[in-house]
Amino acid sequence: PPYSLMRVKLDSERGSRFKLGNRHTLDWFISPNGEHTVREELNNKENVYTIQAEVAGKWETLYRKDETSSPPITIVGFNPAGDALIFYDEQNNGFSAIYEMDYTGAISGPIMASSKQEIGGVITDRNRIVQGVYYTGIRTSIEMYDTELTELFGRIQDMFPASALRIVSWTDDWSKAVLFVSGGDTAGTYYLLDTANVNLAKIASAREDIPDEAVADINIMTYPARDGLDITALLTWPLDETKRANLPTIVLPHGGPASHDSVSFDWMAQFFASRGYLVFQPNFRGSTGFGAEFQSAGDGEWGGKMQDDITDGVQGLVDNGLADPDRICIIGASYGGYAALAGGAFTPELYQCVAAIAGVSDLPMMLIDERRDTNRNHWVYEYWQRIIGDPREQREKLRGISPAYNAEAFQAPVLLIHGKDDTVVPMRQSNRMHDALRRADKQVELIRLSGEDHWLSSGTRRMQTLRALDTFVKEHLGTP
Repeated sequence: PPYSLMRVKLDSERGSRFKLGNRHTLDWFISPNGEHTVREELNNKENVYTIQAEVAGKWETLYRKDETSSPPITIVGFNPAGDALIFYDEQNNGFSAIYEMDYTGAISGPIMASSKQEIGGVITDRNRIVQGVYYTGIRTSIEMYDTELTELFGRIQDMFPASALRIVSWTDDWSKAVLFVSGGDTAGTYYLLDTANVNLAKIASAREDIPDEAVADINIMTYPARDGLDITALLTWPLDETKRANLPTIVLPHGGPASHDSVSFDWMAQFFASRGYLVFQPNFRGSTGFGAEFQSAGDGEWGGKMQDDITDGVQGLVDNGLADPDRICIIGASYGGYAALAGGAFTPELYQCVAAIAGVSDLPMMLIDERRDTNRNHWVYEYWQRIIGDPREQREKLRGISPAYNAEAFQAPVLLIHGKDDTVVPMRQSNRMHDALRRADKQVELIRLSGEDHWLSSGTRRMQTLRALDTFVKEHLGTP
């Protein structure tokens, strides 16, 4: 059905259609004063992207981009004055920047930009009024429309050097704000900020059973990949500061792959650090947060250079005496699950155990499923083709980088965990890997989580997963 805009009476349950969308409609925006209605569309059949505004009862095109299979810009809301749309794209030397577009289509900016960091999110209220942005990468920072607030939040961030700062809520005049801090300083603490007096009052803990002293240190490291590309990673250390050499190590590649790990409280990394393991989280090429060029360097490199970046980081930890080469396990979820399985298949000598949570194991199967669920002209399917490959023209290549087709190469035992209700990576990806390893007479266990989704949203299932991983890792790496 078309994505239409509805009008609802707040004093009743009755509503009606306000504006009619169509099958190409992506989003709607209503200006703060209610005078302007804006519609965002992407026609994947003709590969045309448009932004249209209703002016005097007639739809006018503010922006048009031809020959594009995906949205070339991202609209996020309105500026505080309400007289312009806010959008961001990657025109700023490959790093995303914030621009303004008024109701005639005139573009100004960049309003907010960084030459070293991506914009990882916007600070916006329920009416989609943009107050500022988060710059992301390995460490976050904040820039606001109000320059005094930018300076204030910078000072507060400096108070928590090993953690990330997020703005949760605020009063209309910004006299008060609720902040959330998490990372190497705390497992997650909410503060009430009085902006006039710069007074922080602790009001709640996100994880009250984890005291600050139980949170492990997080360090940032940079290392060269084999082709010279700089890769940034996180190291989360065991709590015992006297033991920082020859450590049993957990390699924890992130999902996505259009994602990245940054300084914050990572529940899985902190869990393993609390058990005495060194945790390594590499932001391999293809990750977001480090510019468009770094992200696009991962196109077509699943099982290739993206995997090499992980391998090179692990080898560097071994060479520098930090990781014990005989006690390394690779664990990941979603794309990270694929990377874990790829590590077991393509660098089997490096790992003593492999665990994949909702991991992809058969790339041709994945691409066929994506084409079926969307269609071959849809931008989502074209995106996966671009970053992985064409299942029709590159079938043998895709099989060659699919762990399920390389089960014979595994040396380490494998643990597979998958939610039965996963709609992102179907359960049959883990079934496929399990069956392939069983046929190859390899050691494998598959845990099927009833009623669980892709993200382990259930606390009970998350605990079940951690207990299974803890037992599995201790069995094959020993207790630190």
